[in-house]
Amino acid sequence: MPVTAPRRFRLNTLSTLLFIACTGLCGNTIAAPDEAILGLAKQQKQPLLDTLKELVNIESGSGDREGLDRISQLIYDRLKVLGGEVEFIEPGVDTYRMHDTPEKVGRMVKATFKEPAAGK
Repeated sequence: MPVTAPRRFRLNTLSTLLFIACTGLCGNTIAAPDEAILGLAKQQKQPLLDTLKELVNIESGSGDREGLDRISQLIYDRLKVLGGEVEFIEPGVDTYRMHDTPEKVGRMVKATFKEPAAGK
């Protein structure tokens, strides 16, 4: 009777070999950056870092409604500047609560962006 590897080992090996084959065949296509998108990402790098710095510098715990309101206002303002229709949504009375959920839960920010009309 021939000695064979356990079934799990054979499947893992087969999966690994298939993954290597696919990435080897497709690797050049996947790795090529889209220059237009890369350019836009580079333009937005510093504004993104500035926004992240502002957000992390706001003292806010899950029970700190004042800090949470400052964060949601900052996000609201940024989305509004980007052209979004922005609104605050206060949590409803049916909010799931755990033992340490604060009495007043932080509000959410909803932004809707509409596509420009065709031909414009």
